[in-house]
Amino acid sequence: MGFGPGGYRSSNSTSTTYPRTQRFNQHLEDLPTIKEGGQRLPPLHDTAKADKLEEEAARLRKMIDEKESKKRQGLREWDKLERESATAALKSELSEEHLRELNGENEGTAAAF
Repeated sequence: MGFGPGGYRSSNSTSTTYPRTQRFNQHLEDLPTIKEGGQRLPPLHDTAKADKLEEEAARLRKMIDEKESKKRQGLREWDKLERESATAALKSELSEEHLRELNGENEGTAAAF
């Protein structure tokens, strides 16, 4: 009565009412039938919405890239102007110091250094 060697139950069940077999067969029932001659089946789902979303995503990515490019360009310009400003401030400071030396205002402080 289905017992294998040693008195244990045999593990190879070939019953067609086995629940796992029924479950796998039910999933296959939803698939469309195979068409002969290699004809393409119509799509199972409408892809128009997905295509529209992909186009929207590509458009948004392009906008973001352009915005970031402008931002990077502005930051480069800002850094350049900041460097030029620092250079101009140093030149101005050195010019004022030199002018004080020429006028004799820095005689006492020059000896301290």
